[in-house]
Amino acid sequence: MHLIEKDVEINLDFSPLKPISLIGGNGKPDNLYYYSFTRNTVQGQIKTANGTENVIGQGWFDHQWGRDYGLMTGIGWNWFGLQLNDGRELLLNEQRSNKSTKTFSPMANLIDKKGILLFTRDVAFKELRYWQSPDTNANYPIEWEILIPEFSINLHVKALFPNQEMPIIGPLQAIWEGACILNGEETLPNNKIRSLDGNGFMELVGYLL
Repeated sequence: MHLIEKDVEINLDFSPLKPISLIGGNGKPDNLYYYSFTRNTVQGQIKTANGTENVIGQGWFDHQWGRDYGLMTGIGWNWFGLQLNDGRELLLNEQRSNKSTKTFSPMANLIDKKGILLFTRDVAFKELRYWQSPDTNANYPIEWEILIPEFSINLHVKALFPNQEMPIIGPLQAIWEGACILNGEETLPNNKIRSLDGNGFMELVGYLL
């Protein structure tokens, strides 16, 4: 990946650590084609006026495309790409109306350590805390409780820091998109409880009225 913006140049190489994941199990969960590489080794350089910094870490590569794009019809979404510290990932999403609090088409994708994907629509999202942008006055839910009964997983997800709003060219004007952290628990088949933690990325679209 090569990006140049004003006085910053970023060069990053992504190397997948798992096979490609077809989101929804078939790569087309909600009238859009969708695949992800949910865990990658990332390394490269960031160049600024202060010099060049070598960086290395882990990343997520997401690709979604198609003609039935919800933004054109007043649909936003709450999206989470979460990397658990035990080597698994969760891709979670629900769509929402830009003009009301109604949500629909929830989904949860659990990718195991070998890259096998499990899919369910049985997932519930609950907003716990909001942050109001001083620039746009949009109220974004930046802390969540997420329950996935089919996977016996309960999560608490929150923004790493509140102000991660991004200006966007076009009618959207701005979205909230940034880093988050998580903790939670999973009930195992033997009824023992396993603690979960990790980090990820959260995208909140359609909150600027």
